[in-house]
Amino acid sequence: MRVITIIYTAYGSISLILYLIVFIIINRLGTILSGPFSKLILLHSIVNIISYLTSWYSHRMRVEPLFWPVYESLNNYDFLRNFLTFLMPLTNYNQSVSNFLLTVNRFTAILWYNASWPVMIISIVVGSSCACSRLPMFTVWNYSTEDKYYFIQHKINLGAFWYQIGFCSILLIICTVLNGFSIMKLRKLGESKEIRETERSFFFVALCTFVAECANLFMLTGKQISQSYGYMNLWLAFNVGSPYVTDVCSLGLPYYLLLVKGPIRQRLREIICATKDRPVVTVLSGRPKLPSNETG
Repeated sequence: MRVITIIYTAYGSISLILYLIVFIIINRLGTILSGPFSKLILLHSIVNIISYLTSWYSHRMRVEPLFWPVYESLNNYDFLRNFLTFLMPLTNYNQSVSNFLLTVNRFTAILWYNASWPVMIISIVVGSSCACSRLPMFTVWNYSTEDKYYFIQHKINLGAFWYQIGFCSILLIICTVLNGFSIMKLRKLGESKEIRETERSFFFVALCTFVAECANLFMLTGKQISQSYGYMNLWLAFNVGSPYVTDVCSLGLPYYLLLVKGPIRQRLREIICATKDRPVVTVLSGRPKLPSNETG
């Protein structure tokens, strides 16, 4: 196994464990968290995990010789190959939608107190046509003896990628405007108690996911444009950097939640401190003995 694949596996496994920790903490906090936001975090996490797993099919498995037998077995079935190829860009689209929902949720919590959830529902319904635009999908897969990796070619070019980029770009522009208004409101209020500290914390988490999504969309767009116009050196640079940026977008959420000051990080600290400060019980002659509190 190549060193880079070992690194992928290591930080991916750690990130999935952190996702599990976040799920457990959110479940324990219960009503302490904002109900809609916690549900959106869980939704965004599931989309991110699926995106990370599909990235193994799109990036890792086709260039790692150790995984070639598995990759070949997957691609021998036309339906499975077409489904996985269909799923890869769809998860990128879903990441943009879930990021949009997080941004709108934070905007409504800070400025617009009567949240208009129908706006979010409409965005999902309209955007779901992105999935429809990718059907029917037919692909073939080949092995490059020169570059020593597998690649997939589309037999029918539907232009769905440009639809996806256009729709996701519109969502990011809206998110930019909403984040701008939210930041101005927070700066105006300063340390005022009008906005709870929890809302501030979750806003910065949503802002981090927004920045990561912008970087991911930039890499995907640059990769497609450079390939379409034959700038192969530029395409190669985007192709090398794209998996890392995609992983930041997919695996960054638990780090934001655990590093940004807020209820989730606080609960994790409480769990760690409770485990560290738990009294040691020694067993003497079959009877437990607690450490003495006497001094001197």
